Amino acid sequence: MQRRASEIYDMVIQKRAEVIKKMNEGTNIISVLQNTLINERLYNWKNQQKLAQVGVPFDNRDTMLDEIQLEFEFLAEQNFQLHTYTCWMLDLLRRGPNFHDNNAQTTASNLQTLLDQLSKLIFVLVSQSFVASVQPEPVLKTQHKFMTEVRLLIGDKLGVRQHLANTSVNVKIISEEEAKMLSANQLNQKDIKSVGTISSDFEKLIIDERGHRFAAKFNNSKLTRIAHRKPPPKAGGATDIKITALLSAATDQKYALLFNITPFQIGLMGKFDVWTLSLPLMVTVHGSQDCDAQGSILWHRAFASVTRAPGSTDIAAVPWSDLSTILKHKFSIFTGAKRPLMDHELAYLSEKLIVPNMTDQKPITFYRFAKQNLREDANFSFWEWFFSIMQLIKQKLLKFWDEGWLVGFISKNDASQAMLMCEQNSFLMRFSDTLTGAISIGFVYEDENGQNRSAFHLAPFTIKDLEQLSLAQRIATCQQLKNIR
Repeated sequence: MQRRASEIYDMVIQKRAEVIKKMNEGTNIISVLQNTLINERLYNWKNQQKLAQVGVPFDNRDTMLDEIQLEFEFLAEQNFQLHTYTCWMLDLLRRGPNFHDNNAQTTASNLQTLLDQLSKLIFVLVSQSFVASVQPEPVLKTQHKFMTEVRLLIGDKLGVRQHLANTSVNVKIISEEEAKMLSANQLNQKDIKSVGTISSDFEKLIIDERGHRFAAKFNNSKLTRIAHRKPPPKAGGATDIKITALLSAATDQKYALLFNITPFQIGLMGKFDVWTLSLPLMVTVHGSQDCDAQGSILWHRAFASVTRAPGSTDIAAVPWSDLSTILKHKFSIFTGAKRPLMDHELAYLSEKLIVPNMTDQKPITFYRFAKQNLREDANFSFWEWFFSIMQLIKQKLLKFWDEGWLVGFISKNDASQAMLMCEQNSFLMRFSDTLTGAISIGFVYEDENGQNRSAFHLAPFTIKDLEQLSLAQRIATCQQLKNIR
């Protein structure tokens, strides 16, 4: 009898070891799948979402996020099953007899380690499943409404639904510096103070009609106040200070929206501290700040990392090929134009930033792009010039642009040559490069004898000029153009 009992006990020990081994293998598989889901699938989705804010197409955004949610739900369910089974085994061992070989204690210790590992995995999974599914506009204006949405991608696999009655999502605006510290676990989200005031700063976490999406939509929130922030101290020589001061105006004053769910509880696993951040954003209090803010955030959305990983820095310089692609997308999304920038137009833009016919082109810095004067005789940067043209097209010339009635991006000299090569008298419309946000009409003048033909360019018209009299009206009433058909 004793021998039989010993054999049975040995079998129990063996089975325990086999079960622990299988559970460890299952946990490791969950860990690998979870890392892939968060660091690859979700990361790629977030990066595409970031790029979409500068016009890069992301048509399958919702479908892709729904697919990612299915993977989150699957891992949550698998983890919960392993977690439940581990707790059950641990309870059996603690209630059972403990022999002198301490096998039960050793097994219980291994199970507790496994349980801790599963708990950490589920905490990370739940935390990472809370995402900003719809980002706010990258530049927020005080006293203006903004729209944003957050989703919880674990769905109802962990019994979240039963706690939804008292669950809401709060939002507040914080500095980007504190957002980075929060992401690096150097701050607790409860200790971070808001740097502004948001009306309608909480929404209920609700389920859609299909019982599939858990989301909170902020449709009526408004940034009513933003606190003044001093720029960080600067160090270095006079030149460094000058350049840094110029950069800091556009890059140091970034913010983020911090969302957190209160309270958040998963079944019997207790309460979780669940929060997420929006992408970095800018805040303006006056329309005159819009150009600088848009330029800074364009550079960030296009070239910065989507994560706030410790040690990550903003990209200082990029090749023209990368920048031109972003400008092409930004032009279309900002103006709403159906006709995109063509290669010859991008080539004209490149001449403003890089030296033509040089094989070894240096990357374009943010300073060169958005802060340095376009030329020695200009008091505006490339970005100011390009941004004002986009505003001009959007507000006054969209039909002209889409129909191809204006050439736009062409030098004054090339425009003159093109008109003079035409057999018939002609006129041409181009964007001024001596005045921001202005369009000039060029035409060919022929003397009375028809012997000499010369190109002339009228003084450029700005948005204010075109508000008083439209471009079509100016063309129709222009004496110099009356004989051109």
